[in-house]
Amino acid sequence: MKKILFFLLTCFFILDVNALELSSFEVTNGNLSIPFDSKNNLYTVYLNEDAKRLEFNYDIDLNVNDYEIEVLNNQYENNQSEPVVIQIKNKATEEMASYTFYLTKEEESAVFNEYIETETENTKEIEYLEYYVGGACLLSIIVLFKVIVIGFKK
Repeated sequence: MKKILFFLLTCFFILDVNALELSSFEVTNGNLSIPFDSKNNLYTVYLNEDAKRLEFNYDIDLNVNDYEIEVLNNQYENNQSEPVVIQIKNKATEEMASYTFYLTKEEESAVFNEYIETETENTKEIEYLEYYVGGACLLSIIVLFKVIVIGFKK
């Protein structure tokens, strides 16, 4: 019984579902290809002609103020650039999130002329979802353990 309890405790835990993300992002020396959405982490930035790096303003929505932001590859030279990566790290939980920006100076014509924003008003949040998922995982672990370990002993 102790082995079963140890197995279940090591395999079963509830995850915290709070996401680390930027609440707003604005490019000060260019334009984003699409409006900023915190759920999207891949963008193209059309820089102004005299710009040599990405300059931006941001807001972050966290319950704790102990976070670190790191900007990687923030340079644009000779019409070539590595993607600029902005990494956000929560120092308390070691959780990380990243946003990737491809820099260019030539604004390309869009395939579609308008941006259609999806409405999220009709979404329904299920209460205690993490407990339902956790319970289903626990039940699956118990059944698999019984079939694999105890089933071979007979």
